[in-house]
Amino acid sequence: MARISGLLAAGVVVCSSVLIGVGAAPATVTGAGEAFAPLASPQRIADTRPVGETVDGRVEKTGPVAAGRRLELQVAGRAGVASDATAVVLNVTVLGSQNGGFVTVYPCDQPLPNGSNINYRQGQVIANAVFARLDPSGRTCIHTSATAQLVVDVTGSLPGDSFATLAAPARLLDTRPIGEAFDDDARFEKTGRLGAGDTFTLQVAGRAGIPADATIAVLNVAAIAPDGGGFITMHPCDQRLPNASNVNYAAGQVVANSVVARLDAAGRTCIFTSSTTNLLVDATGTLAEGAYAALQAPARVYDSRPNGETVDDVAEKTLARRPGTTLQLPIAGRAGVPANATAVVLNVTVARAQTGGFVTVHPRNSTRPNAANLNHAAGEVIANSVVAKLGGNGEICMFTSAFTEMIVDVAGYFTGPVAADTGENCPFEFPAYVSTSGVREDAHQLVGEFQMPPGRYVGTGIEADQFGRCDVFKYAFFGDLFSADDGSRGDAFSFQNSRLIIDVLPTDRFVRWDGYDCTPLLPYEPGAFAPVDLNVARGTHVVGDHIAPGTYSLDSGNCDFERLRSFTGRRQLDRISLTQSLFEGRGVQVTVLASDVGVRMSVDCRIVRV
Repeated sequence: MARISGLLAAGVVVCSSVLIGVGAAPATVTGAGEAFAPLASPQRIADTRPVGETVDGRVEKTGPVAAGRRLELQVAGRAGVASDATAVVLNVTVLGSQNGGFVTVYPCDQPLPNGSNINYRQGQVIANAVFARLDPSGRTCIHTSATAQLVVDVTGSLPGDSFATLAAPARLLDTRPIGEAFDDDARFEKTGRLGAGDTFTLQVAGRAGIPADATIAVLNVAAIAPDGGGFITMHPCDQRLPNASNVNYAAGQVVANSVVARLDAAGRTCIFTSSTTNLLVDATGTLAEGAYAALQAPARVYDSRPNGETVDDVAEKTLARRPGTTLQLPIAGRAGVPANATAVVLNVTVARAQTGGFVTVHPRNSTRPNAANLNHAAGEVIANSVVAKLGGNGEICMFTSAFTEMIVDVAGYFTGPVAADTGENCPFEFPAYVSTSGVREDAHQLVGEFQMPPGRYVGTGIEADQFGRCDVFKYAFFGDLFSADDGSRGDAFSFQNSRLIIDVLPTDRFVRWDGYDCTPLLPYEPGAFAPVDLNVARGTHVVGDHIAPGTYSLDSGNCDFERLRSFTGRRQLDRISLTQSLFEGRGVQVTVLASDVGVRMSVDCRIVRV
């Protein structure tokens, strides 16, 4: 029988879904030390690809791991992980596999178990989060059944008493005709496919070595050959079905994800499926009550879809994420996550992506790392869990490389020393869009708190030695890009190697930064950009930051010099005055006042301070 993700090694926990809570007050995390020690940001510690790069130059560009072989990976003592660490949170990605197969992660001092962490198709890019116990040398071994490239990122470490694994993983449920439960209990084997909209009640506590008083179990749940696309949601049986999901699947797929499940008072978990499917459930171990704090139920904290709803009506219906952009998402203080939370268990889902891509999650106040939490193909609906450190103000940054819908659920948290807020925001930048097939909605950045926040932005125009220009278009409604200026549109442009300043207003609905070889549009920070070069003065400049008040002589012909009261992009509204110097009119003088907001100069301008 082929291995199905969920048959895990002792000491390994795959976590690709949410932590299910009971309907009681959130638990308090206690203990002598931190239950989870997150790194400042995820770090890459293995990348076998020819272009692979790791944080310390080790285990990179080593080539694909051959079928039936394993990668022995040193984790402890690298990338900020303590040298005596015994358990870590990893994100393991499979790429370019020559055939379909599976990956198993296990301590290197143990034999290869009858288990797997990732199931993959030929050529598929797929990731899974793994809570991995290390061997006494601080290593983990990663076995692949088919030749494949492997990428491994580390998120943090766990003390040895945070979770307890079973001596071996045990199958608690197998609905297939050939299914066998560990204890041959007829209630939990060969029970037949679970119907669409049905719920299976599964006894967990008191079976397979799980204590009878266990409250949190680490399970791996697989949907096998469902009749149609859908999802699985797990929850304590004494609670209502929450607005969350654990596994997303398409017809005919084999899809497995892990669930850290809070059990009800009788030690049970309930499994809901939206489409008819076979189910497998394996138990890997139990989580200490004081290691995690579970919310009352999983809570949705972001949903970009037009019909998306979140637990507090914040960060919903924002529409799809634009490629190359970063979402700054508040977590602490929402959905029952306290202000002193230092890390959270999230379930991140992408849907309807226009192209293949990836999502990277990192704390606010940090730069985007060379790491990824979720990989997806075009059109795929796929989820993965993220144990995410919270940054300043309890927020995280979420970078998406492709145009995609995104959904985020939070289910549990860790507490500890709270990260100081440096005031640095997530790395907002908005790449230019180059249209090759006419007007498309994804050519636009939507204006809003969770898309493109209103504010002042700067672009430096075309990259060096290029010809052409970059344009910013702003619209109060979505319409024809080339419609006449009717008061609902503002635009500005930047020639090669020149600066552009544009104010995005709360009343603006869409912004497009358009052109070949344009640099990204960035939030404007006073003092972050050099003063104007008077010999190459083209572009838009802020008075007092780039250009000082005073009198200037236009020292070139064919120069348009505009004094500005604003940077809305509406030329007649922004302009205070226009002074022109033609070829025969050099030496024309202009006076820039301290009350002027800015100036704009055309491509041929050179000026001299008088």
